[in-house]
Amino acid sequence: MTAPRSAGRVLGRSAVAVAVSAGLVGLLLSRVDAGRLFDRAADVRSGPFALAFVCSVAVLLLRAQRFHALAERARYRETVAAVAVQNFLVRVTPFRLGELGLPVFLHRVSGEPLVRSLVNVVLVRLVELWMLLMLGACATAAWLGPRSGERGLPLVTYGALVLVTAAVVGFRFFLDAAARLATRLTGGAAGRDAPGLGGKLARAVERLRAVLADGARLSLGARLRLGAGTALIAVFQYTLFWSLLAMFDVRLDALPVLVGGTAAQLAAALPVPSVGSVGPLEAAWVAGFSWVGVGFDDAVLSAVACQVVTLAFAGLFAAGAWFSVGMGRAPRDIARAPGNNARGGDD
Repeated sequence: MTAPRSAGRVLGRSAVAVAVSAGLVGLLLSRVDAGRLFDRAADVRSGPFALAFVCSVAVLLLRAQRFHALAERARYRETVAAVAVQNFLVRVTPFRLGELGLPVFLHRVSGEPLVRSLVNVVLVRLVELWMLLMLGACATAAWLGPRSGERGLPLVTYGALVLVTAAVVGFRFFLDAAARLATRLTGGAAGRDAPGLGGKLARAVERLRAVLADGARLSLGARLRLGAGTALIAVFQYTLFWSLLAMFDVRLDALPVLVGGTAAQLAAALPVPSVGSVGPLEAAWVAGFSWVGVGFDDAVLSAVACQVVTLAFAGLFAAGAWFSVGMGRAPRDIARAPGNNARGGDD
């Protein structure tokens, strides 16, 4: 009875995710003139569309260089492919389960350790969240500043910044503490040989602790690539948002793009029960850009365009990754001789 119940839970959660996504998008579309929206969507400016594509490629390559800096074995080309697949899966799976696409893909094509990749995904997402909160808080404070009658940012914003900053700075410390606790709960070394789920958990925790013990591999160069890469990604990401608005002749300065774009990205990053970011992204996009003065119809149109265009780009990149690297092949053989560069010579 366990398998049918598990399948039923998965189907139930998937149905909730589809309902949330469809409900949020349907609610937004129900409040605009669909005919006028379609006419405007057909009149897309080609220049901003091309800029959006260039920015999407830049974001993909920069995201790949971050994971490549943190990887043990994967080559850059393989990391680009893995990030492309992960990005597409995140966009079409509920509860951000697509995040697992990168560890699985890298393990399959390059033999990258799964646990190490999972730790790297968590670290990268924390750094991204910190960057989003910092940019959003600064941009929103600047936007509110000259407006009479508006109060400052809510206290919860500063609290979130403090918590995320602490999580980024003390990432390995907190993860190691959690691993030590998990080791005790799973029985330590004796638990590794236990049958069933308990033994599997104990072995997984042991592999996690081995990764954390190898923390010296995260060199200063890797840290710089992670930080600088995240900053550059933000530049191209917000330029992408500007271009998506400009496709429909909505021209904004940098500050309102930062405010509205941050709202959309934070909503997309939350583990909301939806299919990918469909629904939460559009709702937050409309709320954020309407707040900074974009008309409601323009906000809805650009929100839908953001989802459709970036999803199309993600699908194109993922398809290219699938055929260029190949999910079906076995992991390549990597020489592990002392002093040998595990990544090979094509970095």
